[in-house]
Amino acid sequence: MIVFFSGSSRNLKEDLSTYRRITNAIRLDGHALHNDWVETQWLRDSTPVENGGGRPWDIESIVREVELSIQNADVLIAETSDGSAFGVGYEVALGLQQKKPVLALNKKGTSPMSYSSGLRHALLTVKEYEDNNLEKLVHDFLAENEISTKDLRFNFVIDRRLYHYLRWKSYKTRKTKAEVVRDLLDKDMKDKD
Repeated sequence: MIVFFSGSSRNLKEDLSTYRRITNAIRLDGHALHNDWVETQWLRDSTPVENGGGRPWDIESIVREVELSIQNADVLIAETSDGSAFGVGYEVALGLQQKKPVLALNKKGTSPMSYSSGLRHALLTVKEYEDNNLEKLVHDFLAENEISTKDLRFNFVIDRRLYHYLRWKSYKTRKTKAEVVRDLLDKDMKDKD
């Protein structure tokens, strides 16, 4: 699966170890990060200004990259302990709007009053973590949302003529339109073998 990871970059030096544990857990489970911004940001922050570090980022480019990353991801994982990180809450909300399963991880002992803490959604899983269970929470979420165990949805645009035929076929076979299309695809795949 492709995973988008979100977290606040405000205190990256303090959060780097946790962020790396999360991103490493994603990779160790055989998944890919769409955008490994953590290491890019860390390199930028740790590079002296005279060598090109510390320069402000183009916020429009960042927003476009984040939106593209979320759109192309299968799931999102967000570290939400920094209650003042509105951007993380926005990214969580954007993922939910696009019907992506989201894991919001909050460090035990923190009680963020952030945008994401006010969200309620069937695809949102909120977990409190400690040092000894962080990787397990990531692993369990990824296993639960493995694409191979889920039916996938997509939009299907057809013209009026095909729609009327599909509706008629659905009525005649007493199957849903989705079942009719699945049966046709299954038959076509079997014919190819």
